[in-house]
Amino acid sequence: MTAPARATTSQCVRSEARAVARTWPSRALLVVICLSAALAAARLGEAGPSATLDAELARLLRGMALLKASIVAAVLLAVAWRLAWPLSFRLATAYALSVAAMAAGCMLVWKLAFLATASVVFHLGLVTLGVASFVDGRRRLPSWRSR
Repeated sequence: MTAPARATTSQCVRSEARAVARTWPSRALLVVICLSAALAAARLGEAGPSATLDAELARLLRGMALLKASIVAAVLLAVAWRLAWPLSFRLATAYALSVAAMAAGCMLVWKLAFLATASVVFHLGLVTLGVASFVDGRRRLPSWRSR
């Protein structure tokens, strides 16, 4: 019996380059969707009624917006990583819309406009992400080491 042939380093590098080239457009589209949602929320926040808040409360809410922005950045990186493997259109759409909703909610909190709506939108995006991850987790993903 012969041993299975092992891939050479150059073959692994070529396959990795093909995987990156295949996932680059979907990752770029994810970032564009996320930025578009944040910019649309910023425009909506400027047009909408701004809450008249105490200076300390406004500072606290802006700090919360920065914390939510760090969560959005982490989720964006995780979803971009997940796009490296095959994914159904429904799950990819759910992931993209959840990140976009979270970014929009974060921007509305930063603008101090529609605070109740911003909270609902952000947490709805978080729940959508959780449901999509649960549905996605039922399928077996390849190990990152086997790539």
